[in-house]
Amino acid sequence: MHSANTAAGGRPQEDQGTLTKAILLQIFILGGGFFFYMLNRFAFPIGLGSIGKTYGFNAVEISALGTVFLLGQGIIDIPAGYMADHLNRRMLFSVSLFFTGLTVICFTLFTRGFVSAVSWRIAFGLVEGVFNICLFGTLGALLPKRRGSLNTLITLFGGGLVGPVLFSYIFTRVHQWQLPLQIFAAATMVYALVMLFTLRVERKDSPTRAFHKIPEGETFFRVLKTMATRSATWKAMTIFLFNNITQWGYAGVGAYMLTKVKGVDIMFAGGVIGTAFGLGPLVQPFLGYTTDRIGRKPVIVPLSLIVAASMWVLFASDIVNKPVLLVAAFLSGVGINAIYTLGYTVSQDAAPPHYIGFATGMTGAVGYFVASFSGWAIGIVTKYFGHLTAVYGILIGSELLVALCAILWIPSKRKLEGQA
Repeated sequence: MHSANTAAGGRPQEDQGTLTKAILLQIFILGGGFFFYMLNRFAFPIGLGSIGKTYGFNAVEISALGTVFLLGQGIIDIPAGYMADHLNRRMLFSVSLFFTGLTVICFTLFTRGFVSAVSWRIAFGLVEGVFNICLFGTLGALLPKRRGSLNTLITLFGGGLVGPVLFSYIFTRVHQWQLPLQIFAAATMVYALVMLFTLRVERKDSPTRAFHKIPEGETFFRVLKTMATRSATWKAMTIFLFNNITQWGYAGVGAYMLTKVKGVDIMFAGGVIGTAFGLGPLVQPFLGYTTDRIGRKPVIVPLSLIVAASMWVLFASDIVNKPVLLVAAFLSGVGINAIYTLGYTVSQDAAPPHYIGFATGMTGAVGYFVASFSGWAIGIVTKYFGHLTAVYGILIGSELLVALCAILWIPSKRKLEGQA
């Protein structure tokens, strides 16, 4: 949103905007897309054990398959950020969501072995990455002083609970993993067409437009050089990066690990992941609102420690009491999901206003590229050194690094780029 008001010296003032009914309607439509995006993301890992049995994958291959799609995101996110700042967002949202569903269907129909499975999962990451970066790039630019609130508000629409639980429910009745994935994917493709005709781009208050004028003569590589040479960019990205390692090690192979380590059935394992990534995000809007008022650091540091403790309960302790495990899952979900969206938010805070999409893309690219190997790393470390080494070194260790980086590099008092 662009204000016509100018500050002394002719510099445009940052218009924080008003959350009008028109904007809320568009956010609701985007939230529907986010629901289906998350539905596909979090349903797939629940079926990893059955997928592995179907194709004869070993434990390392199964672990790798849980997170390898993030490699696609790591590849596409920087170009996606540039596209989000320059191209028609309505088309970006609709086309990327449509192909997100299509790649899932292709996986169920055309996978013949590990190479083809990995290829389809990377393709999935490429297209869903465009949706992810365009979404958070849009929300981060909409109301800068409220971006913590908006970035976390959208998570209320997430399908992180519905995906795992509904997949588990269908699977226990039909005893095949393909059908639930195909149902979710087809619904996603239908909603992509709904977005194509309901997102509005002709009104200036629509959140599908770019909000800040791009400097003339900008090219992709010039923007990349500008952002890559700013130390603030890299410091801000560490929060998202290390949290993403824990998040996707957990989301990607957590259900599989629970069945092996705790001896629970697939229904309960799905419930743990659903609780973490479906119920946990319900607290996020309050946390985002809080960070907009007291700063990011006082919220991120304790949340990261809560996540680390929850990982210990779920995967390293001898605790098998199911209510306790579900409480740990909920607390881990509160922390890990909030830090995920606040990780984008911290990077957006540190970026010039006309590069919000690009900053979001860079953050996603680095975080997702590294996290794409988290499942594989957990599988290899577990095989050679035991699962406790993987839990402490990857799931818990990465989250402790989030706390350290937040203490060192996030300003105690929140300050937007460009503010005096």
